[in-house]
Amino acid sequence: MTMYQQGRGRVETKVVILSGTAATTIIDIPTTENGTLIEHIRLANTTAGAIDVTVDLYDVTNTTAYVLVQEHSLAIKSTESGNVSTAVYEIIMPLWLPKGWRLRVAGATGVHVTVTHVRPEGRT
Repeated sequence: MTMYQQGRGRVETKVVILSGTAATTIIDIPTTENGTLIEHIRLANTTAGAIDVTVDLYDVTNTTAYVLVQEHSLAIKSTESGNVSTAVYEIIMPLWLPKGWRLRVAGATGVHVTVTHVRPEGRT
């Protein structure tokens, strides 16, 4: 039995390196296009020091942010907990980003953001 089947469309990956502390738009869906299915978000701290990151979905029309991750601390890249680096945070789940919305990340310079999403059929 299949519990989850990937939607029809084209899988794409968006990679952004943050250059400041303000919320940075990672994916922006114009109101003239269909939304996108976000499948995976990965945040990595490549600097020395702990950085707090916040991930939100921003509704442009209503100027409202819906927080997915609130100020999660990513420790310095050399810190290990068991065999898992605490410098990486991942969200693995299907999440629909509607038209007119944005996926944003706030953190600090040096945070690498990688997002895998499915663009629906017919979207260019």
